[in-house]
Amino acid sequence: MKRKIAVLNFITVFLSAFITLALFSNVRSEMLESEEPHPAAIQKRKVDKIEARIQELDDKLGLKLEQKIQIKNILTKEKGETSKALNEAGVKVKKIKEKFNTEIETVLTKRQRDLLREVPEEEEEEEEELLQVFISNKR
Repeated sequence: MKRKIAVLNFITVFLSAFITLALFSNVRSEMLESEEPHPAAIQKRKVDKIEARIQELDDKLGLKLEQKIQIKNILTKEKGETSKALNEAGVKVKKIKEKFNTEIETVLTKRQRDLLREVPEEEEEEEEELLQVFISNKR
């Protein structure tokens, strides 16, 4: 039983990290504005963030044109790899949640399982929404 509690605590901390990441990257506000942002808008936002970062570096460091181009390529690759990693992490977290929810259900009576399914927890719904954002690469 202590092991299950430790695992559930680990999952809670892991999901909290995802939620914190989402809050700092404005994913939550995007979700509230629109359920399905247009792919062109998502791409434009990514390009705008890259351009803003290059401008910030240029202001501080006085970059040459060649350096700006190279940095843009690097940041573009970084965005792609980050999106891929978030996607993979989201899928893994979802599988973990499903596994442990199934384990929890084995401890409950049929009546308790039915009640649990009828009353979704708000926190779990929020986590699921955030995972969907990660899974669909909307970041």
